[in-house]
Amino acid sequence: MSRRRFAVALLAPAELAATLDAFRLAVGSRRPPNIAPHITLVPPVNLGDDEIAEMRAIVRAAAEATQPFEVSVGPTASFSPRTPTVHLAVEAAPAIDALRVRLRTGVLHRPDPHGAFTPHLTLDASSDPATIDAALLAMAGYRGSWTATAVNLLEHVDDDVIERRRWKAVAEEPLGPPVVVGRGGVEVRLRVLNMVPAVAAQLTSTAVVEPSTDPGRPRPLVVIADAGTGGGDRRIDQQAVDQQGIDPQGIAGAAVGAMFGSVAQLEAVVVDERSRGLGIGPHLVHQWCSSVAAAGSELVLVDLRAGNRWPGEFAFLDRLGFTGTAGYMLRRL
Repeated sequence: MSRRRFAVALLAPAELAATLDAFRLAVGSRRPPNIAPHITLVPPVNLGDDEIAEMRAIVRAAAEATQPFEVSVGPTASFSPRTPTVHLAVEAAPAIDALRVRLRTGVLHRPDPHGAFTPHLTLDASSDPATIDAALLAMAGYRGSWTATAVNLLEHVDDDVIERRRWKAVAEEPLGPPVVVGRGGVEVRLRVLNMVPAVAAQLTSTAVVEPSTDPGRPRPLVVIADAGTGGGDRRIDQQAVDQQGIDPQGIAGAAVGAMFGSVAQLEAVVVDERSRGLGIGPHLVHQWCSSVAAAGSELVLVDLRAGNRWPGEFAFLDRLGFTGTAGYMLRRL
């Protein structure tokens, strides 16, 4: 049986990640990095294919039971002389400890290799004493913060671009319970992600996109309707699971797009054929538009010249408040 290597982490947002990558370079960390700036919640574990479903269930349950919380990082610190790190101290201990307790169970239960856990954001895992002393002095006044809204599942994979192995974000679980719409009728559970996981990419015929660590890049945003609605218990094929992602459970539908500042582009809305006719498509679009509006977008556009992403797209979008012009459908938020 093959085994794969996973970890669970809080990823720093793109606005902060660029600064943290500059700090990594300053203290001599390798470039390009093999992992985005992060706070480890579950250190690397090797799992067999038969353990992946349990791992996914644990991560989702832990995330749903945890509300978003504030994370503050800084100043610089080190675990030297025990471990010659340069890292940023983390202030969110009660929330992180509670989340870790929920995660460290079942197949993800492992003893901490270095004893009691101290949350931290690593800049360099192995520095010489002079670099450690200089970093502690030079960045003693640094502070950064963000609101943690999701946990990410990472897998250690080969990357042909950097020609070595790296930690790839393969799934995201939002903190807090899912949005439930259609109460009193057909209830639909919706999750909002800042990445395009393999299961959504396959359903919508779009590309897999990891969470952005570059503030200059478009920010991906996906709304997923969980499987089970109307019998839409769809399973992606095993080859796609092996090659693209690790989620063996399908989804009932997905809305996929990206934000470009004040403008957001909705690329595809697809409902699995087993869950059509239940009003899931409009729920996906309305939640997607609400999410990009909350993030600061003022206009949503759909480029109809890119090809038919869903049947009857003109009429479908017109009913949802979009207007057509020169090959585009637009909706002001």
